[in-house]
Amino acid sequence: MVRQELLLSGLIFLGSLLVLLLVRSLFFGFIKRSSQDYAVMLLRVLRLPSLFWAIVISLYLTVELNPGQLSGYSSVVEKVLISLLILSITSFFLIYFLNFYRFIFQRQT
Repeated sequence: MVRQELLLSGLIFLGSLLVLLLVRSLFFGFIKRSSQDYAVMLLRVLRLPSLFWAIVISLYLTVELNPGQLSGYSSVVEKVLISLLILSITSFFLIYFLNFYRFIFQRQT
């Protein structure tokens, strides 16, 4: 019983993660085809945070779709999800400002 629930949870996580990574790669492929200057910066800025977002959404879907054994660990899972969101937002702004300054300094020289 526990083995089946663990297997189901793993399959839900891996399936949703693969779908989200596929959507992410399609989005980045669309951005790469753009000829605008901001597209390269957008690609650099969203590369790492979008990976965190895919993991967070996959974990959330795993918890919501299979709450059987995970209900006892809901507070721990919630803290992990919040931590990953904070990490992704922090990395987003850090990468954004670094690329923004690089872009400004390249235009000045």
